[in-house]
Amino acid sequence: MLESRRIERLAARIGPWEIVLARFVYGTRFASMLFWGIRRLGWLRFVALDLVGSLLGALILVTLGFALSQSATAVIGEVERVEKRLLGAALVAAAAVVGFHALGRRVRAARPPAARPPARV
Repeated sequence: MLESRRIERLAARIGPWEIVLARFVYGTRFASMLFWGIRRLGWLRFVALDLVGSLLGALILVTLGFALSQSATAVIGEVERVEKRLLGAALVAAAAVVGFHALGRRVRAARPPAARPPARV
């Protein structure tokens, strides 16, 4: 009961503009729509306020993307450099494994027959 009074006071103070703000608070958008539907907010006013919230959210995301694009480019360049080093290390490790395997086969083949372990069946 106390919570409903608190919500009613907040709704009276902010009004339907809460629809715009609810877009930016995780988990409140659906509850906000339900609340204003119960309070019989006109659909035209709802659509207008939701459009304002959508456009504001898009503007914020585009601005953040533009502002952070230089940083992202630098990070991608660094990641590519590290990827090339890791690929080189993996190729060297693979060549070492193949080389040790071939060397082991050569050493086993060079042993005299008496020194060879029995063949596995």
